[in-house]
Amino acid sequence: MPGTRQQPIRRQKLSDQVVDRLIDMINGGELAVGAELPSERELMQLFAVGRPAVRDAMSALAQIGLIDLQPGERARVREPTAEHLVSQIERTGWQMLMMSPDGPRHLREARGALELAIIMTAIDHATEAEIAAIGTALQANRRALADGNQERFVKTDIAFHIAIAEATHSPIYVALTKAVLGWLMDYRYRIVATGIDQAAAFAEHEELHDRIRARDHAGAIEAIRRHLARISGPDDRHLLATLTALSQAPAAKGNVR
Repeated sequence: MPGTRQQPIRRQKLSDQVVDRLIDMINGGELAVGAELPSERELMQLFAVGRPAVRDAMSALAQIGLIDLQPGERARVREPTAEHLVSQIERTGWQMLMMSPDGPRHLREARGALELAIIMTAIDHATEAEIAAIGTALQANRRALADGNQERFVKTDIAFHIAIAEATHSPIYVALTKAVLGWLMDYRYRIVATGIDQAAAFAEHEELHDRIRARDHAGAIEAIRRHLARISGPDDRHLLATLTALSQAPAAKGNVR
Protein backbone atom coordinates (compact mmCIF):
# COMPACT_ATOMS: atom_id res chain seq x y z
CA MET A 1 0.00 0.00 0.00
CA PRO A 2 1.47 3.39 -1.02
CA GLY A 3 2.65 5.46 1.90
CA THR A 4 2.86 2.46 4.25
CA ARG A 5 6.29 1.73 5.63
CA GLN A 6 7.21 -1.86 4.79
CA GLN A 7 9.73 -4.11 6.52
CA PRO A 8 12.78 -4.69 4.30
CA ILE A 9 13.07 -8.09 2.65
CA ARG A 10 15.66 -10.08 4.52
CA ARG A 11 18.00 -12.28 2.54
CA GLN A 12 18.78 -15.54 4.27
CA LYS A 13 21.57 -17.96 3.56
CA LEU A 14 20.59 -21.45 2.41
CA SER A 15 22.18 -22.97 5.50
CA ASP A 16 20.07 -20.71 7.74
CA GLN A 17 16.95 -21.87 5.93
CA VAL A 18 17.98 -25.49 6.52
CA VAL A 19 18.51 -24.69 10.21
CA ASP A 20 15.05 -23.14 10.44
CA ARG A 21 13.41 -26.12 8.72
CA LEU A 22 15.15 -28.64 10.97
CA ILE A 23 14.25 -26.66 14.09
CA ASP A 24 10.62 -26.69 12.91
CA MET A 25 10.84 -30.48 12.51
CA ILE A 26 12.29 -30.85 16.01
CA ASN A 27 9.73 -28.55 17.60
CA GLY A 28 6.93 -30.23 15.65
CA GLY A 29 7.87 -33.68 16.90
CA GLU A 30 8.98 -35.08 13.55
CA LEU A 31 12.46 -35.45 15.04
CA ALA A 32 12.33 -36.42 18.72
CA VAL A 33 15.15 -36.14 21.25
CA GLY A 34 17.55 -39.02 20.58
CA ALA A 35 16.37 -39.54 17.01
CA GLU A 36 18.84 -39.74 14.16
CA LEU A 37 18.69 -37.02 11.53
CA PRO A 38 18.50 -38.01 7.88
CA SER A 39 21.82 -38.57 6.17
CA GLU A 40 23.67 -35.71 4.55
CA ARG A 41 22.55 -36.87 1.09
CA GLU A 42 18.95 -37.24 2.23
CA LEU A 43 18.93 -33.72 3.65
CA MET A 44 20.37 -32.37 0.40
CA GLN A 45 17.51 -34.01 -1.50
CA LEU A 46 14.87 -33.05 1.08
CA PHE A 47 15.73 -29.35 1.01
CA ALA A 48 17.12 -29.16 -2.55
CA VAL A 49 20.40 -27.64 -1.39
CA GLY A 50 24.06 -28.47 -1.77
CA ARG A 51 26.41 -30.22 0.63
CA PRO A 52 27.98 -27.00 2.02
CA ALA A 53 24.55 -25.68 3.11
CA VAL A 54 23.77 -28.94 4.93
CA ARG A 55 27.16 -29.08 6.63
CA ASP A 56 26.97 -25.46 7.72
CA ALA A 57 23.48 -26.09 9.10
CA MET A 58 24.65 -29.16 11.03
CA SER A 59 27.52 -27.17 12.52
CA ALA A 60 25.16 -24.37 13.57
CA LEU A 61 22.70 -26.78 15.19
CA ALA A 62 25.51 -28.51 17.07
CA GLN A 63 26.84 -25.17 18.30
CA ILE A 64 23.49 -24.19 19.81
CA GLY A 65 23.14 -27.62 21.39
CA LEU A 66 20.23 -29.02 19.38
CA ILE A 67 22.09 -31.92 17.81
CA ASP A 68 25.02 -34.12 18.75
CA LEU A 69 27.68 -34.64 16.10
CA GLN A 70 30.08 -37.58 16.44
CA PRO A 71 32.64 -38.58 13.77
CA GLY A 72 31.40 -41.44 11.63
CA GLU A 73 27.88 -41.39 13.10
CA ARG A 74 24.57 -39.87 12.14
CA ALA A 75 23.70 -36.63 13.89
CA ARG A 76 21.18 -37.07 16.71
CA VAL A 77 18.72 -34.65 18.24
CA ARG A 78 19.71 -33.70 21.77
CA GLU A 79 17.86 -31.93 24.52
CA PRO A 80 19.28 -28.43 25.00
CA THR A 81 20.58 -27.64 28.47
CA ALA A 82 21.13 -24.42 30.40
CA GLU A 83 24.84 -25.27 30.75
CA HIS A 84 25.22 -25.49 26.99
CA LEU A 85 23.31 -22.24 26.49
CA VAL A 86 25.51 -20.36 28.96
CA SER A 87 28.70 -21.92 27.60
CA GLN A 88 28.01 -20.21 24.27
CA ILE A 89 28.48 -16.79 25.87
CA GLU A 90 31.33 -17.66 28.24
CA ARG A 91 34.19 -16.95 25.84
CA THR A 92 32.62 -13.71 24.62
CA GLY A 93 31.90 -12.67 28.20
CA TRP A 94 35.49 -13.26 29.21
CA GLN A 95 36.78 -11.19 26.28
CA MET A 96 34.44 -8.34 27.23
CA LEU A 97 35.72 -8.49 30.79
CA MET A 98 39.36 -8.46 29.68
CA MET A 99 39.10 -5.77 27.01
CA SER A 100 36.77 -3.26 28.64
CA PRO A 101 38.03 -0.94 31.40
CA ASP A 102 34.52 -1.12 32.88
CA GLY A 103 34.55 -4.93 32.78
CA PRO A 104 35.14 -5.53 36.50
CA ARG A 105 32.36 -3.12 37.48
CA HIS A 106 29.93 -4.69 35.02
CA LEU A 107 30.81 -8.11 36.39
CA ARG A 108 30.28 -7.02 40.00
CA GLU A 109 26.92 -5.48 39.13
CA ALA A 110 25.81 -8.55 37.21
CA ARG A 111 26.93 -10.81 40.01
CA GLY A 112 25.15 -8.69 42.63
CA ALA A 113 21.86 -8.66 40.74
CA LEU A 114 22.12 -12.36 39.98
CA GLU A 115 23.04 -13.28 43.54
CA LEU A 116 20.09 -11.30 44.89
CA ALA A 117 17.64 -13.09 42.59
CA ILE A 118 19.15 -16.50 43.38
CA ILE A 119 19.07 -16.06 47.14
CA MET A 120 15.51 -14.72 47.13
CA THR A 121 14.44 -17.75 45.06
CA ALA A 122 16.39 -20.18 47.24
CA ILE A 123 14.70 -18.79 50.36
CA ASP A 124 11.31 -19.54 48.77
CA HIS A 125 12.08 -22.95 47.30
CA ALA A 126 14.92 -24.63 49.21
CA THR A 127 14.10 -27.90 50.90
CA GLU A 128 15.50 -28.72 54.32
CA ALA A 129 17.90 -31.15 52.64
CA GLU A 130 19.13 -28.41 50.29
CA ILE A 131 19.62 -26.00 53.19
CA ALA A 132 21.66 -28.74 54.89
CA ALA A 133 23.74 -29.10 51.69
CA ILE A 134 24.43 -25.35 51.76
CA GLY A 135 25.56 -25.79 55.37
CA THR A 136 27.86 -28.65 54.37
CA ALA A 137 29.44 -26.47 51.67
CA LEU A 138 29.86 -23.71 54.26
CA GLN A 139 31.73 -26.07 56.60
CA ALA A 140 34.11 -27.04 53.79
CA ASN A 141 34.71 -23.32 53.26
CA ARG A 142 35.39 -22.94 57.01
CA ARG A 143 37.98 -25.74 56.96
CA ALA A 144 39.78 -24.18 53.98
CA LEU A 145 39.90 -20.87 55.86
CA ALA A 146 41.28 -22.55 58.99
CA ASP A 147 43.96 -24.31 56.92
CA GLY A 148 44.98 -21.10 55.14
CA ASN A 149 44.56 -22.85 51.79
CA GLN A 150 43.56 -20.07 49.38
CA GLU A 151 43.04 -22.31 46.34
CA ARG A 152 40.74 -24.62 48.29
CA PHE A 153 38.98 -21.63 49.81
CA VAL A 154 38.14 -20.34 46.31
CA LYS A 155 36.86 -23.78 45.24
CA THR A 156 34.70 -24.16 48.34
CA ASP A 157 33.51 -20.55 47.93
CA ILE A 158 32.25 -21.43 44.45
CA ALA A 159 30.74 -24.71 45.71
CA PHE A 160 28.86 -22.79 48.41
CA HIS A 161 27.28 -20.44 45.87
CA ILE A 162 26.46 -23.32 43.52
CA ALA A 163 24.70 -25.11 46.39
CA ILE A 164 22.55 -22.01 46.88
CA ALA A 165 21.80 -21.86 43.15
CA GLU A 166 20.81 -25.53 43.15
CA ALA A 167 18.32 -24.78 45.93
CA THR A 168 16.40 -22.53 43.51
CA HIS A 169 15.52 -25.62 41.41
CA SER A 170 16.48 -23.60 38.31
CA PRO A 171 19.13 -25.05 35.98
CA ILE A 172 19.54 -21.61 34.42
CA TYR A 173 20.53 -20.08 37.76
CA VAL A 174 23.00 -22.92 38.34
CA ALA A 175 24.61 -22.46 34.92
CA LEU A 176 24.80 -18.68 35.28
CA THR A 177 26.31 -18.97 38.75
CA LYS A 178 29.05 -21.26 37.47
CA ALA A 179 29.79 -18.93 34.55
CA VAL A 180 29.83 -15.66 36.49
CA LEU A 181 31.89 -17.03 39.38
CA GLY A 182 34.28 -18.63 36.91
CA TRP A 183 34.84 -15.26 35.21
CA LEU A 184 35.26 -13.54 38.56
CA MET A 185 37.81 -15.99 39.94
CA ASP A 186 39.76 -16.11 36.67
CA TYR A 187 39.92 -12.33 36.66
CA ARG A 188 41.22 -12.21 40.22
CA TYR A 189 43.89 -14.84 39.55
CA ARG A 190 45.08 -13.52 36.21
CA ILE A 191 44.77 -9.77 36.64
CA VAL A 192 44.44 -8.71 40.25
CA ALA A 193 46.76 -11.40 41.62
CA THR A 194 45.88 -10.45 45.19
CA GLY A 195 44.51 -12.55 47.98
CA ILE A 196 40.82 -12.56 48.78
CA ASP A 197 39.86 -11.35 52.25
CA GLN A 198 38.94 -14.87 53.24
CA ALA A 199 37.82 -14.12 56.78
CA ALA A 200 35.41 -11.42 55.60
CA ALA A 201 34.14 -13.59 52.76
CA PHE A 202 33.50 -16.52 55.10
CA ALA A 203 31.63 -14.29 57.55
CA GLU A 204 29.40 -13.19 54.69
CA HIS A 205 28.84 -16.77 53.61
CA GLU A 206 27.87 -17.67 57.15
CA GLU A 207 25.36 -14.83 57.32
CA LEU A 208 23.82 -15.76 53.95
CA HIS A 209 23.40 -19.33 55.14
CA ASP A 210 21.69 -18.10 58.32
CA ARG A 211 19.36 -15.84 56.35
CA ILE A 212 18.39 -18.65 53.96
CA ARG A 213 17.82 -21.05 56.84
CA ALA A 214 15.62 -18.45 58.57
CA ARG A 215 13.75 -17.71 55.29
CA ASP A 216 14.65 -14.06 55.89
CA HIS A 217 14.36 -12.03 52.68
CA ALA A 218 15.11 -8.64 54.23
CA GLY A 219 18.15 -9.96 56.10
CA ALA A 220 19.49 -11.57 52.92
CA ILE A 221 19.14 -8.32 50.94
CA GLU A 222 21.00 -6.44 53.65
CA ALA A 223 23.73 -9.11 53.76
CA ILE A 224 24.27 -8.85 50.02
CA ARG A 225 24.30 -5.05 50.24
CA ARG A 226 27.03 -5.11 52.89
CA HIS A 227 29.06 -7.60 50.87
CA LEU A 228 28.90 -5.44 47.74
CA ALA A 229 29.69 -2.31 49.75
CA ARG A 230 32.88 -4.05 50.93
CA ILE A 231 34.10 -5.13 47.48
CA SER A 232 32.70 -2.37 45.26
CA GLY A 233 34.34 0.69 43.79
CA PRO A 234 33.04 4.25 43.52
CA ASP A 235 31.28 3.48 40.22
CA ASP A 236 29.01 0.85 41.77
CA ARG A 237 26.68 3.33 43.44
CA HIS A 238 23.63 2.41 41.36
CA LEU A 239 23.46 -1.21 42.43
CA LEU A 240 24.21 -0.37 46.05
CA ALA A 241 21.47 2.27 46.08
CA THR A 242 19.03 -0.26 44.63
CA LEU A 243 19.88 -2.82 47.31
CA THR A 244 19.60 -0.19 50.03
CA ALA A 245 16.14 0.78 48.79
CA LEU A 246 15.08 -2.86 48.65
CA SER A 247 16.31 -3.54 52.18
CA GLN A 248 14.36 -0.55 53.48
CA ALA A 249 11.13 -1.26 51.57
CA PRO A 250 8.12 -2.10 53.79
CA ALA A 251 7.49 -5.37 51.90
CA ALA A 252 10.96 -6.58 52.82
CA LYS A 253 10.66 -6.04 56.57
CA GLY A 254 9.19 -9.38 57.52
CA ASN A 255 10.10 -12.97 56.83
CA VAL A 256 8.21 -14.24 53.81
CA ARG A 257 7.55 -17.90 53.24
